[in-house]
Amino acid sequence: MALNVGIIGATGYVGEELVRILCQHPEVTEIITASRDFAGSTLMRFFLTCGGMLSWRYWIWRGCRN
Repeated sequence: MALNVGIIGATGYVGEELVRILCQHPEVTEIITASRDFAGSTLMRFFLTCGGMLSWRYWIWRGCRN
């Protein structure tokens, strides 16, 4: 079963560790990241070991709305 994963706050300590762990998971095929501070920049400098699995741009997360 292929899994696509989204991580909000991917440049924080927990987010970075989660990306690192998910990059090694055999069923994860795509990781999409969101970061308020790094929106629009690339992920290359943070996650060099994930290859083509990551969406290589940060997306803006505007939060949940009711």
